[in-house]
Amino acid sequence: LRARLVRRAEAPGDWQKLEVAVERFAPRFGRGASEPVLLRAELLAAQGRPDEAAKLLRRETATRASDPKVWAALALFASEVGGSAAGLAVLDE
Repeated sequence: LRARLVRRAEAPGDWQKLEVAVERFAPRFGRGASEPVLLRAELLAAQGRPDEAAKLLRRETATRASDPKVWAALALFASEVGGSAAGLAVLDE
């Protein structure tokens, strides 16, 4: 997904269009679904902002503590920011 986003979103306004699309389609996932948050995190990471993606997901774990998808994504982005040890530390939480 990330590679496709980077290839497709080369013009400055393309990122904003993708963010608007995520917001527009978020209700289709159902109330309380984690997918819209995961997509936002992917967008941030695709823009070269994995630290912001990790922060977003860290906040999300406070409300979705039992959602393994959020924890797995957080571990991935934490490892991109802080290395393998940071990603493994997230998994140990």
